[in-house]
Amino acid sequence: MSAVRPGELWHDPDFKRLWLGETVSQVGGQITYLALPLAAALLLDATPTEMGILGALCSCRISC
Repeated sequence: MSAVRPGELWHDPDFKRLWLGETVSQVGGQITYLALPLAAALLLDATPTEMGILGALCSCRISC
């Protein structure tokens, strides 16, 4: 296996697709992490108990 020179990976189309896919996934996950509890609080009038359960489930990545 040969050593990879700095910046060489950015010329590989497969790496660019992988990096873009991971970036989109991470951004989407962070938006969901913020938007789901916010929507529950503002639009659904969730109780503090429901918000706590939702926060616990999101931190465990069960339902989010």
